[in-house]
Amino acid sequence: MFIAVMRDFPRVFKRLLEIPDSAHGGKNSRNALHAAARNGNSDIAKKIMGKRPWLATEADEAENTPTMLAVIYAKVGVLRVLLEHDSSLGYEISKKGNPLLCVAAFRGHVNVATELLHHCPDAPYRNTRGNMFTCLHEAVQQDHMEFVEFILEAETTQLRKVVNMQDIDGKTALHHAVQKCNPKMVAALLSRKDIDKTVIDKFSGSAVRELSNNMHHVKTVNWNEVIMRMSEADPHDATALHNLYVEAKQLAIYESRKNVKSLTKTYTTNTSLVAILITTITFAAAFTLPGGYSSARDSEGLPVMTRRLHLWHS
Repeated sequence: MFIAVMRDFPRVFKRLLEIPDSAHGGKNSRNALHAAARNGNSDIAKKIMGKRPWLATEADEAENTPTMLAVIYAKVGVLRVLLEHDSSLGYEISKKGNPLLCVAAFRGHVNVATELLHHCPDAPYRNTRGNMFTCLHEAVQQDHMEFVEFILEAETTQLRKVVNMQDIDGKTALHHAVQKCNPKMVAALLSRKDIDKTVIDKFSGSAVRELSNNMHHVKTVNWNEVIMRMSEADPHDATALHNLYVEAKQLAIYESRKNVKSLTKTYTTNTSLVAILITTITFAAAFTLPGGYSSARDSEGLPVMTRRLHLWHS
């Protein structure tokens, strides 16, 4: 049955499903419903759920259930079938502590998140065993702008409060957006009226502090745009950000001068080397006669062209 579903042989699958206790297992501890989820075959998934619903809770060797695979591969049709049959499947947590909403956020699957929240409005939204990332943290980290906007525009009370939630290091999504120097993400987060720009992480740093930790991005347009947006968002930080900007500018000038000096030194060194090589080659050429020197017994050491010269004169 597993092979029939994997190869999309619906008639073979149907006959096998009609046989009581027919084998449904496959490679890597997956079952026929895993195969349907992977291939996005919602019709087959519906038939399996009608006769063998317990397959939805079986995990493969990677500890992924069919529901998790439907989320990973963005097979919305299969996910809908599973959740319509049993909405409790939407509360699944992966072995790393990631709920389905975080898995969808990591991959930027907005359509999956929409379907999940339709059936499970209170679906879990943060990691429980590792970095404590919320689905918003994940979306920001992976640069999934569309998913970030989806979360920020969500109407559910649960998702609206993730804006100021902190991860295991005490950082909010704004901390991460500033750290990545992503002006669009920063602007989107700052557009929320309830965002708290003053949240301090475990290292005693607010989101603004992330700019000073990212001084290597100082020459980029993004860094400058982020510092401008953060300054506009909180006038109380304007002075500190101005000082940081001045410091960053001086650092950029210093780095530029350092690079120019290094380049000049390299160029000078290489030029001298080339000059030496040219002189050496020219010097050698000046003392090398056409045809080279003879190795014959009676004329050893004499220029090869000497004999030809004698013959020409005679």
